[in-house]
Amino acid sequence: MLKRIAPILIFLSLGWSAIAQQTAVFTEANEAFKSGELMFDQGVYGKARQHFERVFNLLLPTNEPEAELLRTKAELNIARTAVRMQSPDGEKLILEFVRKYAPNTIANQALIEVA
Repeated sequence: MLKRIAPILIFLSLGWSAIAQQTAVFTEANEAFKSGELMFDQGVYGKARQHFERVFNLLLPTNEPEAELLRTKAELNIARTAVRMQSPDGEKLILEFVRKYAPNTIANQALIEVA
């Protein structure tokens, strides 16, 4: 009987490990996002962009709705920081964001940034 239960226990423990890892990644990404927002509000756009890029990269391979929304907001803020820093790629990033997410309301936020 133990031989039958052992594979099941191993499978369950691996599943719990994966869930815990996803939660840790989301928590780390969420903290980085908050730090990015703080830096953005203080006008430290270079550091803010680094935080938002970290969020985007941490959450790249995800299908969870909360993580996707956070990743989308990070992507928007990467473009916003580029515009605020008058970076050559700023307008391009905003326009790509609008094309990617229109007609979603988040695309309107990007348009406001360009205006």
